[in-house]
Amino acid sequence: MQPFVLSIIKGVRMTNKISSCKSFLKKVNLLRTRELGIFIAIVLLLIIFSILQPKFATITNLLNLGRQISTIGIMSIGMTFLIIGRNFDLSIGSMFALVSTIVVIAMVNGIPVFIALLIGIIFGSIFGFINGVLSTFAKIPSFVVGLGMLNAYRGAQLIITGGRSIVVLGLGGIGANFFYHLGGGRLFGYIPMMFITFIVLWAIGHILLTRTTFGLRTFAVGGSPMASKIAGINENWVQTYGFVLQGIVVAVAIDKWTAK
Repeated sequence: MQPFVLSIIKGVRMTNKISSCKSFLKKVNLLRTRELGIFIAIVLLLIIFSILQPKFATITNLLNLGRQISTIGIMSIGMTFLIIGRNFDLSIGSMFALVSTIVVIAMVNGIPVFIALLIGIIFGSIFGFINGVLSTFAKIPSFVVGLGMLNAYRGAQLIITGGRSIVVLGLGGIGANFFYHLGGGRLFGYIPMMFITFIVLWAIGHILLTRTTFGLRTFAVGGSPMASKIAGINENWVQTYGFVLQGIVVAVAIDKWTAK
């Protein structure tokens, strides 16, 4: 009987250890199936690509990958706020094209780089505001607004350029060197500045989303519109601010992409 009792005691202790491990993993959010699945998929892809091409896992190549994804990564920061707030913007690609055209035309016409970048941010916020008002106050589904404005922004860009490329040579004025450095420079001659900019903006976006009233209201509106309305949160304006933020982030991404 004694060995049997000891085995039962060991089994109970092992069960307690497993339960404690599970509770710990839940606390650190490692058992969220969706996030864990994405993480595992990325790790598997890295392993497969490293086996197929040994140079893939080198520091130089990974830094280059970070530089290449920086533009899309920056735009995804703003999209995160929209998705959490139960919206989506399909027009950011066309908005990107139109605002970049405006910025480049401003530079070609002799406007200092720093002022041209500010113009891009202003237009980006205006376009985001238009999308936001149509989606929230006009009660048009954001998917429909995105499809419509996608064609509108792209058409405006083609009208302005006539379907031709615009080449900018010999930029000068305030902020020109800094502009070039952000796009093509490397910190310590090794780490791409575009990737560093993306990481910094990601950190700012994280703080804005989790440590500010606007971020918490975005979560509230996305989680339960009725409860947020009862709490006195203006759902329309919170969602509209999300669209404005998306437009600003698109303009910032354009600054880095144009500099590159």
